[in-house]
Amino acid sequence: MIIRKLAVLGVLFAVVWSCSLASAGVGNAAICSFREQMPYAAGKGSDGVEIGDINGDGSNELVVANRMSINLTLFRQTSGDKDWLEEYQTIPVSWPPAVLAIGDINQDGLSDVVIAHYDNYLILPSRNFTNTFGVCYQNATTHLLDPETSYTFSYGTSSRAIATGDVNNDGWPEVVVANEGTGNQIYIWTWNQMTSKLEQTDNYASTSSNVISITVGDVTGDNLNDVVLYGSSLVVFAQDNVGKLVAAVNYGDTGSKGQPGGESGDIGDVNGDGLNDVVGSTAFSGEITVWLQNATTHQIEKHGTLNCGSYTEDTEVADLNDDGLADVAVASRDYSKLYLFYQNATTHELEPPVNYSAFPDKWLNELAVGDLNGDGVTDIAGSNWGEGSVGNPNPPYTWASVWLQNNPSSVPDTANAAALVALGAGISIAAMAARRKPEN
Repeated sequence: MIIRKLAVLGVLFAVVWSCSLASAGVGNAAICSFREQMPYAAGKGSDGVEIGDINGDGSNELVVANRMSINLTLFRQTSGDKDWLEEYQTIPVSWPPAVLAIGDINQDGLSDVVIAHYDNYLILPSRNFTNTFGVCYQNATTHLLDPETSYTFSYGTSSRAIATGDVNNDGWPEVVVANEGTGNQIYIWTWNQMTSKLEQTDNYASTSSNVISITVGDVTGDNLNDVVLYGSSLVVFAQDNVGKLVAAVNYGDTGSKGQPGGESGDIGDVNGDGLNDVVGSTAFSGEITVWLQNATTHQIEKHGTLNCGSYTEDTEVADLNDDGLADVAVASRDYSKLYLFYQNATTHELEPPVNYSAFPDKWLNELAVGDLNGDGVTDIAGSNWGEGSVGNPNPPYTWASVWLQNNPSSVPDTANAAALVALGAGISIAAMAARRKPEN
């Protein structure tokens, strides 16, 4: 196994750290800045991205789904400098991987990677749809991911949306996958401890014509995980007290300004009332929509929209500044920018966004959040789908972007940071791509 440390990428993009409170016209929200992106060469057509401990070492790794390469690229912290990541494993998969999820699927105490297969005529025109998804299980001995195990759900076409979570109240995460197209179903897959196999146990009609993302969490105020679908509509399956999902509630269209929606939704308490809400991207109208949970009825109600550039591709709800409040990160695809909406600690409204640039000539596609360098604060990763990849038989490598949050308790030497920027000024992205390990 060849290990490649991409420290040169960090050299190019090293910057001075800073952290401020209530600056640049932003209200009463703690705004901890992020460093400029550090790009890591992944495969071709990078799409899904996730952060989690997938090698059992107690720290988080980064996994990127490469649709054009039809593989996964895994990165971990380096032993000498945890601010830089190194590629340590590349895994071929059976079909173009689109969306990823992480969870302990086979109940062995180790996190595995779940893969939604999606093609949409882009990669394999002769066989463009499949009703399968995959799981790369973590090996209990080597702690590398084993080759993909593929599973076929009973009806429909592509598995564009996938998630993990306990949706039957058994204390273990299940796989929830939605087919796109005929049937509009979601499928629940559960690990059978007697047979040591992952098996389809339930399926439900989704009532949405186009499901692009799935999130598992409590959005009905009963401390049981529900299933939230986001795409052309916002749909919620509530879990009942015997571990089943009740009939779907469709909360309507996710688009805005007369444009169809939406792309991706996530859940979290974005108004500080102790209840989870839903925030989703509106796609073509360049906005996000905030849906709040009613404290009395526990129904989801549309609260309003917020602008953030052009086509909004992905939305993540998480505490981005470690103040105990849920914030929102948005991938503005066509602008190739990361937009951050911080929750105001007094009003609990979302503040006007701050933004960070990704690659100007590539789409910023998917986002993931988590501590990637072990300093105890939240970082952000994103995938960049390269322009010109579609239909190009030999597209260029694309990149995963990492924005490390500045930790105010450990500020680096600013003189050294400035020197690194100057040193890296002559290093081009093309030169770094040329150094990338060839694929098998």
